[in-house]
Amino acid sequence: MENDQQGPCLIDEDKEKMEQVIKNMLILCADKSTAIHLLMQFGWKPRLVAVQLGGRREELLAESGLKPVVIDSNIDLPISSCGICSTTEDVYVDEYYDDNNDDDGGGGDGDGDGDGDGDDDADEDEDEEEDEDADEDEDDDDEDEDEDEDEDEDDDDDDDDDDDDDEEYDEEEDRHHFISTPYCSHKFCKTCWREYLKKNFYSLEENLTVISCPDQDCGASVGPKTIDKLGVRDQEMYGNYILRSYLESKQLPAPDSN
Repeated sequence: MENDQQGPCLIDEDKEKMEQVIKNMLILCADKSTAIHLLMQFGWKPRLVAVQLGGRREELLAESGLKPVVIDSNIDLPISSCGICSTTEDVYVDEYYDDNNDDDGGGGDGDGDGDGDGDDDADEDEDEEEDEDADEDEDDDDEDEDEDEDEDEDDDDDDDDDDDDDEEYDEEEDRHHFISTPYCSHKFCKTCWREYLKKNFYSLEENLTVISCPDQDCGASVGPKTIDKLGVRDQEMYGNYILRSYLESKQLPAPDSN
């Protein structure tokens, strides 16, 4: 029981130490993704990483898949498709728009202009309004002021609703976009990304290695910049993976991968 109570505390301490090592490495590395990759590659030995960077930085970054890809903006790129399941990105986008169009669809019933009954009703309404005008004149001004205030409030609410809809739309649309690393142009859907990471990395108990692009012929590094696009749960799994890598390098008992 005592060991069980100490376990989480020890893991938290090790996590803080790991994060401090990564933070210190940012002095030599351009970003967190580079720091984590090189630390894992060299067994979480900061001094060794520093020596390697000092002697052949550009060569090391290229060998480690940490050189950003440069895409010519003048080239018309083909429609993206997942490099694993071959599903095209436009299929996801079309499905999204179809769902929204179905939700917005309404009936064709309008103001009743097609029926002749509307004219009779209008005449009766006009007669009743003329009889009631004298009684309502005194209240019109007060009601107009109240209505103006209500309309102003409604306009503000509508603007807020429009902003919320725009934010939700952008977030929902982004959910369908395929993901690539910052260091290559190979795109994969989120489902295939998650299956790839779980099968080849997260499920491993030992010999935890750096993560690279799912394309077999590509050595581009996969780090926080890529994982963050997948979602919160994936970020937690990735964080646990690099922590287990750190603990393995220190020959400490690693936490349960689940």
